[in-house]
Amino acid sequence: MTITITEILWGIDAILALVCGVRIYQSYRKTLDKTVGNYAKFFIFFGLGFIGATIADPLIPGEFNIKLMITLSLLVLFIGLAHLARMATALAYPRFEKYAFLSVIAANILTVIANVKYYLLAPTRAPFLDPKTGVFVVNFPVIVTILVVITVLATMFIPGIIFIRKARRIEDKAVRTRGMLLGSGLILFAVGFMACGAGRAVLPMQISHLFIASAYLPFLVTTFYIIEKKVPEAIPSVKAVPAAAPKIPW
Repeated sequence: MTITITEILWGIDAILALVCGVRIYQSYRKTLDKTVGNYAKFFIFFGLGFIGATIADPLIPGEFNIKLMITLSLLVLFIGLAHLARMATALAYPRFEKYAFLSVIAANILTVIANVKYYLLAPTRAPFLDPKTGVFVVNFPVIVTILVVITVLATMFIPGIIFIRKARRIEDKAVRTRGMLLGSGLILFAVGFMACGAGRAVLPMQISHLFIASAYLPFLVTTFYIIEKKVPEAIPSVKAVPAAAPKIPW
């Protein structure tokens, strides 16, 4: 069993995502805020997806099984993106949150179909390990790369820009800071995922690792700021939680 630099970083990503997901879910159970719930699900599914990608190469024997685990991991990651899209749309255009969620699920289905046909069942699409850098390259086909880029642009990059623009207009310093951090994290994640989708070369994977790892810093700061600062403000008493707690401003 060989542990590559890719799997080490993906493992760290999985741990960080699950930590964020658990902490935010604890907040959701106290506030029953649907937006916070979708934010928690985004991180939980992200963490599970990264776990699948991490164990694919070192623990699962056989090229076909490795590609199958990567395909399933991307499926789970896209489910997380669907919840992120729902959360982002609910903050800006609440009437369209359901449609945003279903659109990403539809894109997820198309990605799975393309992955099965052009990646999983294609003998020429084999993941490979670069001997010089220790980077594990996924080697997605072009159609999957296009679907990943479109979905990530719609669910991460554009919402990230919207959050930053809206945050700059808010006078409340705390809310403005959370919005800026969330937007920055989404943009960094978007660049990292698009680079990973490019595949077929070591450099895009290295860029992917750099941006995805960087994205977790603003997400962690935002997560623990919400838990430590905003939840006590939204809940006057831990003993008596109202049935419909006020929404947490982002």
